[in-house]
Amino acid sequence: MSVFIQKRGKNYTASVRLNGYSVSQTFDLKDHAKSWSTLARREILSAFAEGREFNPETLKKKRRPKRKADRATAEQTQAEIDRDPSPRADWTLKRALQHYDNTVTDSLAGWRQARARIIAWQKSPLAMKTLTEITPEDIAVWVDSRRKTRKVRDGKGNIIRIEKALPAASTIRNDIFRISALFEHARGAPTKKTNGVPAWGLTGLANPVAAVTLPELPAGRQRRLDHGDGDHVSEEIRILTELAAGPDGQQMVAFATLAIETAMRRSEILDLRADEVRSTRGGRVIERATSKNGDARRVVLTHRATEVVDKLREGKKGRDKLFGLNADDAATRWDIARRKAGCPDLRMHDIRHEAMSRMADLGLSVGALAAQGGYKTMQTLLRYVNASERDIREKLARKL
Repeated sequence: MSVFIQKRGKNYTASVRLNGYSVSQTFDLKDHAKSWSTLARREILSAFAEGREFNPETLKKKRRPKRKADRATAEQTQAEIDRDPSPRADWTLKRALQHYDNTVTDSLAGWRQARARIIAWQKSPLAMKTLTEITPEDIAVWVDSRRKTRKVRDGKGNIIRIEKALPAASTIRNDIFRISALFEHARGAPTKKTNGVPAWGLTGLANPVAAVTLPELPAGRQRRLDHGDGDHVSEEIRILTELAAGPDGQQMVAFATLAIETAMRRSEILDLRADEVRSTRGGRVIERATSKNGDARRVVLTHRATEVVDKLREGKKGRDKLFGLNADDAATRWDIARRKAGCPDLRMHDIRHEAMSRMADLGLSVGALAAQGGYKTMQTLLRYVNASERDIREKLARKL
């Protein structure tokens, strides 16, 4: 038995081949084609079971009088459905993503990354399926399709094997979470909002991501900065020196210094505003109304960080930004500097790990670490804190 549904132009042709019979019919909507193919299969099997000749005429479209409203609904093409400005469960994923991007994305803290993922999803084969058609199996197949060929080399650089591998688990999870966020926004009651944007009210829609097993995240990265000794210059000094010598040197040094001293995220630092720097009895703090986890953020500044911030604030007030760089600018300048500094494996995000680990080395409590780093869960916090071996040995020695 074979069932085929093919798109031809704007229409869908369903074909069923079973028990020596072959029937086909064309429809405006894919759902109608699928329903008809199920009916055709049932009719052929019934005829066979009852020992009678199958009559293809029974499957022809029956033209019955319809009310004007019913006829208009039945004759809608997928393109017409997608043009409807009000969100619908029979929108294609591509259309739903476009509406989500138009109405929600700009309100998200990580809107750049969100938009990049939306564009990628719109190019996926799944984009032409309607929201009701997408299944957990579809998502699982999509994950497997992300496998790419990579060359595995030995210590001498010789290729020892070629294998198919998925991108990093965090990349796959973040891609899938974007689709999950779309479905949850679509499923929400009209009274529910995402960053102030009302949900679509498609409460009967199922989220296919909910039943998908996500790839496990690896253990937390252990990369710490080399502090140097004797004639060996520390990685911090080397990277700051190269940043200073490169494009936008002063701003990049200020950016890196704040990252090391505060453990703030790249997006938080680059979006700092003059009026977010406050003075308290103990010294300067940064107070932000929102953060990546959705909560307000309060960061205590060290003396070194205070000097950097005060210099950046000169001549600025109110909502003026302290930095004139965007995320791409900062990433490009960092990549150039780390190679010149002789630490090509030092990622920009490693500085956040380093900053949190230094604070842990100083003896900050778990609560203080979570507040300074902007973490909601202990699990996430522990992924970012890597105590140094030297610090562990010194504290164990004092204990003994």
